[in-house]
Amino acid sequence: MVLLIVRGDFCGWPIGRRALRLRDPAIPPRVEVYAKLEFFNPGGSVKDRPARRMIEDGEQDGSLGPGKVILDSTSGNTGIAYAMIGAAKGYRVKLAMPANVSRERKAILAAYG
Repeated sequence: MVLLIVRGDFCGWPIGRRALRLRDPAIPPRVEVYAKLEFFNPGGSVKDRPARRMIEDGEQDGSLGPGKVILDSTSGNTGIAYAMIGAAKGYRVKLAMPANVSRERKAILAAYG
């Protein structure tokens, strides 16, 4: 089987924009099969897309902009996505996390600022 990237942003915001077309002799010629590999997202998670969408929706409706803070409670990948996107766009991000969050996850969040 051969994976062929048929659409995507190589730079900029590649979150959720990696459509892969599967090519295999077992797939009939008139059938096109596409797949998504969410680990291709910059944060490595399916949560990158909803975090990006919420941030961009906030920017568009004016509820998020310069000087505003992204604030949420999280124990996982959504928080990492907020931190990553917030750092790239210049937003402060404050996250409330449970006490049992791993050191590794805290280190990733700290790396984004």
